[in-house]
Amino acid sequence: MSPALPPSARSTPGRVPGSVNHMSHASPGGRDAQVQHQFDGDVNILNATFDSRMEIRKALAKLHQVLQKSEAQSVQVMADMKLRIAGHDAKEHTYSVAIGNNFDQAAFQRQASARRARETAANADSGTTAVINGQRPGSATTIDDDVNEQRPPKRARHDPTDDGAVDASRETDALLREALSILKQRSSSETLDFIKQWHTEWVKQGGWLFDTLNKIDKAAKDNFNGLQTRISMSQDVLGQSMNAASASTMAELQNISKLIPWVEHCRKTAADKTQAREEKWRTSSATFHDQSRRDREAAEKKIDDELRRQSALLVKIAEANGVDVDDEDDGDTDLGRDEHREEREESLGAQLTAELNMEANRAEKERQAMDRGAINSSRTREEPIPIEDDERDEGK
Repeated sequence: MSPALPPSARSTPGRVPGSVNHMSHASPGGRDAQVQHQFDGDVNILNATFDSRMEIRKALAKLHQVLQKSEAQSVQVMADMKLRIAGHDAKEHTYSVAIGNNFDQAAFQRQASARRARETAANADSGTTAVINGQRPGSATTIDDDVNEQRPPKRARHDPTDDGAVDASRETDALLREALSILKQRSSSETLDFIKQWHTEWVKQGGWLFDTLNKIDKAAKDNFNGLQTRISMSQDVLGQSMNAASASTMAELQNISKLIPWVEHCRKTAADKTQAREEKWRTSSATFHDQSRRDREAAEKKIDDELRRQSALLVKIAEANGVDVDDEDDGDTDLGRDEHREEREESLGAQLTAELNMEANRAEKERQAMDRGAINSSRTREEPIPIEDDERDEGK
């Protein structure tokens, strides 16, 4: 199991004994080194040994780094471990690690096969000394308990004219072809197994990822649908509120438009009544003033007649008593009295005329204002509402 997987994926049951987990990633220590590790066993052992296997991979990566720095060639470090558990249900778990830096496995197999073929040919030609794993017996010097240095075998010298050398070369070619065919078959089968195992693991992990993504997408869709539903409900409520407000506003405007002609009719009726009252008052005032003038003139005439009689009587009495009375004075007195009376009459007539002219001007202005109001209100006027109070007032 790759350390990049989440703990939930590592602890999920579902891996049966014998299944293989094979992953490849960069090693934590080597530069551009590819780590391939493979576990064949139970899931609980896989999870329990997670940290230990990571430490092993780090140590092997360090070894790979040191070896690559020392040899300055493309190197590969491989380790195969067996985990055996005894008991009633004895099991064996295997764990293998391969660390390489762009290591060409096929080229290495070809080179190794050629080297083994050359060693085999050299051993067949010498016939005196057996070479085992590229070393003569006793030639290996033990430096460490765990590491045995192996020196590469010396290349055997052959005589071109020797027939045995030619036969050995032919045998080497046959062995090389056979080894190459075996390696190709093994490599193809291992590659196919690896692809199958990788596909199985991908399907399992992909199913979990697919379910998770489906849940997230479903939750997002549910949230979006809920938001759309809330927005639609809000729009419906706002639309109904706006429609109700608009309906009430239009009803108020209609009522106001109906009240405007009624108010205008009331104003016109009131203006007509006011004008009629003013005409009546004007007429009655003129009649009153005229009657008063006539009464005053009649009274003045009566008084003048009485004064004349009294004057004539006094003149007669004065004459009878021997008193001379100047007629010119009498004439002047009568003339002054007549002039004073005429001036007074002219002043009263002028006052009455000015008052009548003022009332006529005011009535004319009110009539013009009423005409302008009637023209403005004729556009929105409807049937006038009859007012019975004015008729009752006129009746009274």
